[in-house]
Amino acid sequence: MLIPLTPHDPSYCSGGTRLVISPHETRSRDEIISSLLGFYSFSEYTEFSIDKTAAGKPCFRSLPLYLSITDSGPYDVLALSTEEIGIDLQIHKNMKYLSLAKRFFHPDEYEYLSSLPSDHQCDMFFLLWTAKEAYVKYTGTGIDQNFSRFSVFSVPEHISSIQIDGRMTLSVCQKNMLPLLF
Repeated sequence: MLIPLTPHDPSYCSGGTRLVISPHETRSRDEIISSLLGFYSFSEYTEFSIDKTAAGKPCFRSLPLYLSITDSGPYDVLALSTEEIGIDLQIHKNMKYLSLAKRFFHPDEYEYLSSLPSDHQCDMFFLLWTAKEAYVKYTGTGIDQNFSRFSVFSVPEHISSIQIDGRMTLSVCQKNMLPLLF
């Protein structure tokens, strides 16, 4: 299952952003990136190098594009954009949501999550978790001691989240972005 999201698809993001969700065994990350570069008139860049910033965020050495990568279970998700971007995908699994949220979420997020009926907490936990991870990937800070010090309810960037097949949550953070739809 390869899902390229393009301007002809309602899942397309603004800012010249393209997302691809792919099982690990389908194609390598470099093959997927190479095919996505054709959307940007950079098809002449058959060879490219991916570096990392000082904080560990992947970036291109020689292309004027931004990159975000995530994986969960058997899936890789890659996003290329003309603007800074952060993405995260999580496959839902059973865990102690409230104890993890108490440790890693901002007090406002934890309070909101714990106020929900227990049958809604799993979906909201993964929505909040992926939104937080997408935001720290967008900013390039990663998960660190500040992860619980900010609330996704108050970040100025746009975070769009969707559930896929009722068993995965994908969040994308970008300054100017249209909502994700499947």
